[in-house]
Amino acid sequence: MKKMMVMAIAALGFTAPAFADTQKSFSEQMQAQKTQLRPHVFNFFSDRYQQIEAQNAIKPVNLSFKEQLDSQKGQLRTQEFNPISDAYLQTTSRHS
Repeated sequence: MKKMMVMAIAALGFTAPAFADTQKSFSEQMQAQKTQLRPHVFNFFSDRYQQIEAQNAIKPVNLSFKEQLDSQKGQLRTQEFNPISDAYLQTTSRHS
């Protein structure tokens, strides 16, 4: 009995700080989150180089809509219909 009481008090002690943060206002929570963000340094030359390299890496593709759709269909995983297993899944889902 004593062990259960000690465990309950310890559990409350660990969860109390988690609930303490929810009492802050929205603006205080936002300020706390801003301090946790990684600072982003903008470097015009390196960022511009990355943009140009990314644009050069993209090869212009002039496919029709149907050709694009067919290429996407080829990348999809094939779906097989199995009436025995599908019926089993349907009946077990109804009973659960």
